[in-house]
Amino acid sequence: NAGIMACPYTKTIDGFESQFGVNHLAHFLLTTSLIPELKAGNPSRVVVVSSLANKRGGIHWEDVNWEKSYDKWLAYAQSKTANILFAKQLNKLYESQGIKAYALHPGGIMTNLQKDVPLEEQRAMGWYKEDGSLLDGFKNIEQGASTSVYAALAPELENHGGEYLEDCAISKGVNTTERFLGMAPHATDMEAAERLWKLSEQMVSSK
Repeated sequence: NAGIMACPYTKTIDGFESQFGVNHLAHFLLTTSLIPELKAGNPSRVVVVSSLANKRGGIHWEDVNWEKSYDKWLAYAQSKTANILFAKQLNKLYESQGIKAYALHPGGIMTNLQKDVPLEEQRAMGWYKEDGSLLDGFKNIEQGASTSVYAALAPELENHGGEYLEDCAISKGVNTTERFLGMAPHATDMEAAERLWKLSEQMVSSK
């Protein structure tokens, strides 16, 4: 799934805050529209690209469109948490019908995703060493694609639907202190996953 990150406040043509609309709702609508085909072609896998940014914040339930006050990074975090919760609920609803879902963090990769983040801000966030080179934790594009391919094809994941993946493995989840790995407790909340699913259905059906 394509995405945007930390962009200025804008809305989609349907009136949704852009990061939530592009990063979550668009893929929610596409995937749920394909459920009949996924069932017919089972076993099927749905791979949802999330991010380490889920650790920054959860779903802003009272104002998912950020109309009262906008924080570009918290809005991005919301959309990435939504990716994880979506995959978990999708797997819960359809695993028995041959559809498994996985969310993943591809790793830090320098692509056009960072186009709305000025270099000065990237430096302030600690993405670069003192000599100007990227931190060692960043990946090239091929490395960044590897966990997505793993999620789609790895036979050892067959009995692990709904998991969150990192570095071609099941994530340690909340049980890690590593800066560039892991997930927040709010991204494991199945009640929140169900609530987000219902909210997403309402939002896309209203347009």
